[in-house]
Amino acid sequence: MKHINTIVNNGMKKSGNIGCGECQSSCQSACKTSCTVGNQSCRHQDERFKMVHCFKYNHKGRDYHFLWDVESGSLHNVDKDAYLVAKNRYGVLDGVDLQDFSAMQDNLVAEIDKEFEELESNGSLNVPAKIMATQKQIGEIKALCLHICHDCNLRCKYCFADEGTYHSKCKEYMSFEVGKKAIDFLIEKSGRRQNLEVDFSAASR
Repeated sequence: MKHINTIVNNGMKKSGNIGCGECQSSCQSACKTSCTVGNQSCRHQDERFKMVHCFKYNHKGRDYHFLWDVESGSLHNVDKDAYLVAKNRYGVLDGVDLQDFSAMQDNLVAEIDKEFEELESNGSLNVPAKIMATQKQIGEIKALCLHICHDCNLRCKYCFADEGTYHSKCKEYMSFEVGKKAIDFLIEKSGRRQNLEVDFSAASR
């Protein structure tokens, strides 16, 4: 493709040079901080705003443009023109980006749109959501976390748990009887579930 270079396709890295090997490892983390600026779809729940994050990453004074498809996990390195077309296609154009996009020639926009359509057809861009709604089973419990003690082998002054005591007057430990009753309660309320989870939590590290 002329305007788009796929770095990660459905979680599989492609061999190839994106022009800046150093920034490749950082661009996905940069999305987490810049996507709310680069793509306003993060703040909209309207169906016309797709889960394609458009973001820029500046490396050593040079801007690199990326598209991250949330559902497929695909990451695409694009040129500035494709970045503007993507924001118009999947997000919101505003400010300078809107002015730059308005100045683009129609044949260039159409050319880039065709490349996006190709990516959509092979399942690496604008992939439909795969999360299915499930019916909640009222009254059933599948997991339990037991906080077994208010004690800690450290004494960190900044700890929210007040050095492990959780602001209690003494170091407290869960008794065997309480722990057994909690697990019996979990089994009783588990319904038809075959696999249950019990986690143990404590202030000690």
